[in-house]
Amino acid sequence: MFRGNRPIMCPPAPQHTYIDQYPDKSENHVRSLSDSMASNIQADNITKQENYEAEVVVYRALEKLDEKIIVLHSFKCSFYQFKMCSFNFDPANISVRNSCECDFLVIGGNYYVVIEVKNSTLNGNLKTAFKKSIDQRNRIKMLIEGINQGADIFLFTAFPSLSKRSIELTKELDDAERVSVICKEQLDDFENFKKWWTANVTKNLRQNESHNPSLQLLHERSQHILITIFCTEVDVPDVSSLSFSKIVLKIDTKIKTGQITLEQKLKLGKSQTTQSINSDVVSAPDMVRDFVGVRYLTAEQNKVFTSKQKLLLIIGPAGSGKTVLLAGKMLHMIKAEPDKKVFVFKFSRGDANCTVYQDACIRAGLKFKQLSIESDKTGNITFKLFPENESILSKHLATNILKFQCSVIIVQLNDNAFKPDYDLPSESVFLNLLEESSVNVIIDDFHYNTADKIFGTLDMLLNYAHNNFVLMACDLPQFAACSLHIPFGTNLPYFRNYPSLSPDNCAILSKNLRNTRDISDVLSVIRSPFIEYAAAQGAISNVNLVEILLPVQTSGHFIRGPLTNFHIFTTFKVAEIHDLVNYEIVNIYKYDDLDKRHVAIVYRDPDDVENILFDVNHDRVTLCAVDESYSSEWPVVIVLFQASSSREMFIPAQLYLAVSRARVKCTVFLYPKIGLSLSDFNCFSSLLGKLEPIAHVFQH
Repeated sequence: MFRGNRPIMCPPAPQHTYIDQYPDKSENHVRSLSDSMASNIQADNITKQENYEAEVVVYRALEKLDEKIIVLHSFKCSFYQFKMCSFNFDPANISVRNSCECDFLVIGGNYYVVIEVKNSTLNGNLKTAFKKSIDQRNRIKMLIEGINQGADIFLFTAFPSLSKRSIELTKELDDAERVSVICKEQLDDFENFKKWWTANVTKNLRQNESHNPSLQLLHERSQHILITIFCTEVDVPDVSSLSFSKIVLKIDTKIKTGQITLEQKLKLGKSQTTQSINSDVVSAPDMVRDFVGVRYLTAEQNKVFTSKQKLLLIIGPAGSGKTVLLAGKMLHMIKAEPDKKVFVFKFSRGDANCTVYQDACIRAGLKFKQLSIESDKTGNITFKLFPENESILSKHLATNILKFQCSVIIVQLNDNAFKPDYDLPSESVFLNLLEESSVNVIIDDFHYNTADKIFGTLDMLLNYAHNNFVLMACDLPQFAACSLHIPFGTNLPYFRNYPSLSPDNCAILSKNLRNTRDISDVLSVIRSPFIEYAAAQGAISNVNLVEILLPVQTSGHFIRGPLTNFHIFTTFKVAEIHDLVNYEIVNIYKYDDLDKRHVAIVYRDPDDVENILFDVNHDRVTLCAVDESYSSEWPVVIVLFQASSSREMFIPAQLYLAVSRARVKCTVFLYPKIGLSLSDFNCFSSLLGKLEPIAHVFQH
């Protein structure tokens, strides 16, 4: 099977011991803090975050080993568990009266590897950190010996931030101590780590005892005991800590609710308050927290939310919080002008992401109406009112809207409306309506070249914004990925007029907050070729605007998840792809916690649904085409990405769009069209090399 000798990671993603996001060290960490106590707390938290990231480095190195091992991350054993298991327990010994723990406990074939991780610097504390790690390692060793006396136990301390040479130069550790140290060079490069593992673990095993039945039985019993201890928080084992689905849903909750910082309790005078003391993360305004359901915003998000500009263009990558901010701004506009309606135009597939606005209205106790728009090739436009399912003619729309007893009108622009090849009326469909109604306007995620026919030119909207709010959001790579039939550079009527906007009218979001940090890192790599292509081709005439209209994506938090899997096929092997996809689905649904609300298969070629997904249970998984997936998102996504010779420069944009739909876990199957080879596509040569350090890349 596919798993082969791959390690079993427990939990399936790094333990979230700390999930804060801090600015670069070159910045003043405490610029927003006035008292020295808060400054000291933040400095301590920055150290904790760096310690956690050091553990993630070791987790990823172990995860990629080609070994049949079980890796327990953040293993803890209580005093009473230790007392029951340790054969040489001595209550008079003060050192064994407390619980014991280690960062990693690796269980192999009748051998164990204990790894302590230290994020030390060369400021004289190396010896102290190493000595502390020895104490922790030895206590875990005593526990294992009490359960399985005579097993091979290897003890190591990892210093992910220190090179071998720098450790030698300090002369704080002698030769014997340095033997048990894992250095930066061995962790930064996976091939080096494999060689280190072979030399220090594999070659030192007692091979002649590995097939002894009694030893194997003892080892199996020991394995069960250690896993039970790992799963026991208080006194009851909880196997959910090993469950893929439980971990996915737990991580997904953190991401969806904006838990991007660790909450700290600070004493302010006689009272105590809970807040983030991270200067780059602020508590969300009450209406965003209470009605949109997001608890924290980044500084750049907060700047957008507090902007008082009548016309505001929000540009940001997938998952940067554009819809969250627009939903919050919608509530703010209604609070400021309760008698004035807000029109929300949402380009979406089905009902995707309209729910953000619907839920915000429901929580805030606001009445809303929802319209769906359809058109045909002759230009006939029909408005359907939900849930009444009534049809409204275009000429009667303004009159009806004025009669609606509601604060918000959500206009859902479906995939079959306003296609560029449709013969739409030349005049703006909505501009006269808006002027008659005098409403505030939100345009979320517009993608097609017909935006000017729907809303008028940017200059027309600028004029409309003299008396009304007009808020727009877009990500150009997603825009391009859904507009393959239009040459890039001619499908941006709004942005060719970008100089009409003042800098105050444009807000840039660069931080990804919707995906795990691991998926966000992958998206940053995939996004880069498209930005380079757009700049090289002159798609945006003003070179200075490239960084504004196509911002580079960075991660906005440290919430980790499972690594993204890339299965690379040089030729189209339909049977093998089919088997691996089914294997992936079986593993996802081992437990009953996930269903089609959580899992989707995003495909590029419709034929793959018939050729590869013919036996997939459609009741358990959502199927969605790439160019229809904008505004949709799921915790788990499988991507079937067939590379064809058509418009190769758009491949990174479409791959970016597909992967960005996954919030927590993503598996990508990348293969060429029948009769082609993946080597025919130049865009993949450098891309795959950049992905290998941050994802699982399997060559088939």
